[in-house]
Amino acid sequence: METSREKSFTDMINVMLNSPQWKLGLWKGTLEAQSKQWAMYIPGVSQTEEVKMMKQSLSVLNAMTPEELDSPGKIKGSQKERIAVASNTSTQDVTKVILQFQQSAIVHGWLRMKKQAGEALPKTEKEMATMQQNDPRIRTIASKIMNPTGTKVRSGRRRSAF
Repeated sequence: METSREKSFTDMINVMLNSPQWKLGLWKGTLEAQSKQWAMYIPGVSQTEEVKMMKQSLSVLNAMTPEELDSPGKIKGSQKERIAVASNTSTQDVTKVILQFQQSAIVHGWLRMKKQAGEALPKTEKEMATMQQNDPRIRTIASKIMNPTGTKVRSGRRRSAF
């Protein structure tokens, strides 16, 4: 029998595989489904760090407008401040939620690529982690999502003018 965590993983994979584009609204839906599973009602589970983070993420997502849920890359300073106030969090928390979404978008792109290529798909979180570690294509997907404009990012320390 599938555990609550395994079911959440399977459900999220299915949503990702069947969604041509990964949007904040879809991610929000998977988090909401996870938050309503029976395991959340077991004493002590709702107080775990993972569940607290999920609830905070949902609070941030619920404070976003439909346009922001549709285009997270356009959320800038003043919008982050408004979302932070509305969700009773900080702008850093809003940024963290957007980064978590971007990480899930990387997984979405990788899974869809594997499906289109007819490759084996992960059945567990552990299997997915192993597959991702061994697949260099995920770096290409990540760079496209994390830097959609394609501008070069300077690395290394900046030198002082003095």
